[in-house]
Amino acid sequence: MARLERAREVADELVDAFSVAGAPAEVGKRLDELGTLGVDQVAAVPAYGTTWADRVSTVVAFAGC
Repeated sequence: MARLERAREVADELVDAFSVAGAPAEVGKRLDELGTLGVDQVAAVPAYGTTWADRVSTVVAFAGC
């Protein structure tokens, strides 16, 4: 089974439960919500298909630099 076919089998609800994406304000709001649920660690994994500079920018933004 090809990677794209496997990805289509993952329910949207599962993706929403285990990932955060969007504009900075949306991401901040979602992280605040997760914090109220007891989440105290996250991993920043920049989107695939972006440039190296975009990926570095995302990680720097999460680091608060």
